[in-house]
Amino acid sequence: MQRPERLADLTMLSQTLKQVENIYWIVVEDGYYPKAIVKDLLDRSGIEYTYLATPHLGLPCRGWAQRNLALAFLRKNKNKFNKNDIIYFADDDNGYDLRLFDEYIRNVRKAGVWAVGIPGNALIEAPLVENGKVVAWHSAYKPERKFAIDMAGFALNFKLVTNSSAAWSLKCAGNFPENCFLNQLNLEREDLEPFGYESETKPVYVWHRKTAPANNEPFDLMGYQVEDRLPTNKQCKMYKNIHLMSYQQVKNVANKFGVKEYDYNELYGDV
Repeated sequence: MQRPERLADLTMLSQTLKQVENIYWIVVEDGYYPKAIVKDLLDRSGIEYTYLATPHLGLPCRGWAQRNLALAFLRKNKNKFNKNDIIYFADDDNGYDLRLFDEYIRNVRKAGVWAVGIPGNALIEAPLVENGKVVAWHSAYKPERKFAIDMAGFALNFKLVTNSSAAWSLKCAGNFPENCFLNQLNLEREDLEPFGYESETKPVYVWHRKTAPANNEPFDLMGYQVEDRLPTNKQCKMYKNIHLMSYQQVKNVANKFGVKEYDYNELYGDV
């Protein structure tokens, strides 16, 4: 979402990704149309990319609609990619070690998983592995989930995802977005390929981080390329704890705001 810190985050992310060979970057604007200031940054990066845009479409303001649009683009253009390519959902405000891409993601066959640093409720979140297989999760919050994993902690085979209809919708209510999505791919824990668990001192290659909120008071920008902060959508605030809400409760919120529950194919048939 547009915010003063976004260009700083995207600059750091682009400087990381431009060092990764054979990468295609799909950037989805959280809004009705792409922004010239972001396109300029993407052009300068030298990374092959596609820049799309979509509002929330009645979904929680957590990138659900944006990831859905990216997946729709990949499904429509699957002939432009290799069936064994790997899909990874990278947030603009995370920190990525280059080894994540070269040692982990490139070696995923079906569904790879790994540790994530500072996921929000602990210092680390990771798969628990026995004899090379994921048997449980080291998570401070609801470790009993089938996939108690952060969005930054997995990558998936291109064919597995694009041959499915997996997407985020209001039917993910009462669930976590990662768990909801991975379950739609009919994955089991034994399908998961864990990385980075073997040694006594284990590395962490991806971190949640937050750029300190910028002062957004009115001030002369003197023509410099910066962004201000957009106000938070009221519906987004009501969906903040969607993982604790029932489907009927989120439907009631949607009805209150007069928001239609869109069908994925209806939305993305002509991406």
